[in-house]
Amino acid sequence: MELSAASLWEWTKLFIRDPRMAAQMVKAANLPLEVSILMIVVAGVVSTVVSGVYHLLIGSPDIIFPLSETEAIRFPRTGPITQGIFAVVTGVGLAFAIFRVGQRMGGHGSLAQIMSITAVLQLVLTVIVVGQFVFGLTLPIVGFILMLLGVYVFICGLGHAVNEGHGFDDMGKAAWVTFLSFIVLVLVVFMGSMVFGIGPQGEIIPLPLEATL
Repeated sequence: MELSAASLWEWTKLFIRDPRMAAQMVKAANLPLEVSILMIVVAGVVSTVVSGVYHLLIGSPDIIFPLSETEAIRFPRTGPITQGIFAVVTGVGLAFAIFRVGQRMGGHGSLAQIMSITAVLQLVLTVIVVGQFVFGLTLPIVGFILMLLGVYVFICGLGHAVNEGHGFDDMGKAAWVTFLSFIVLVLVVFMGSMVFGIGPQGEIIPLPLEATL
């Protein structure tokens, strides 16, 4: 299985056009586990670079959630390197969660097979994210369309990755496995953040926001 720049573009088109066939072809390639993890790392590195350039050109505003009419909680936006590390950890973690949850629900895909399909999918999504970034700066409407395309490819691609990877032949079961895997991943990330204190630290600020400027 070739993964050059040209072939990655072909994989991107295939995941958009026929995600089921794309998942089947990646599974049939029998990629080694370490190669799949390396692909997820590459996707994380590219995401870090894109996020860093975006931060330099536009900036990264803090995330603010209103709590009441007079108060809100503000979370500082994490840096590009932190976002890249988070992307790699969650990418590997999601594949492992899909593997374990799928096994418990009757799936018979191996960890290497599940990891390979999700890894190629993440590379494909990275291609779309890069396009979204470039066009978002020049043609915002195209960037918005690419964002919607990325959501579509992620949902459909991941569903078929679970279905084909575990050999379910049942998209309903695949959707259920995907949902439970996300729940497991969120809980693990949340508990890890609480234990190691690496999560974002919120700050209570008064409203309106002009009062804090």
